Amino acid sequence: MRRARRAELGAVFGLIQQFHGSRLTPQQITERATSYGYLVAEADSQIAGAAGMLLTDSVACIRDLATTDSDGGAAAIDALLGSIEREAAEMVCEVVLVMLPVASTSLALLLRERHYLYMLLAQMKGFWREVAAEHFPGVPGLWVYSLRSSKQK
Repeated sequence: MRRARRAELGAVFGLIQQFHGSRLTPQQITERATSYGYLVAEADSQIAGAAGMLLTDSVACIRDLATTDSDGGAAAIDALLGSIEREAAEMVCEVVLVMLPVASTSLALLLRERHYLYMLLAQMKGFWREVAAEHFPGVPGLWVYSLRSSKQK
């Protein structure tokens, strides 16, 4: 895992749009690229996965999680999530919040296997809910991984 280079952001957002079947305006891309750090995972020297990450207070916010359809895509995302979780723990975050579009069943399965739980905002702890509402407006729920409870396992 590494931070995406500025010259790679076009390819990163192309992957995100292809994976999620969405169209982002140039203004949306600029807003996301300047407020989130984009991380990439590689397979065979090609970008195979990407995620936008923002660490705020004690919460790691992840958006735009996407992968290629290649054989290495799922493994790249799994490695990317592991790196994000370790970095968040080192920064003393207590939780990782991941926003996924409803149609991302393959990524939802991977998150479940990594012990993430899908939670509605109303079910979240107060502080987590506040951060989620600020950084993911209009989203009913997120995938949640408590770093504190994972240390106890």
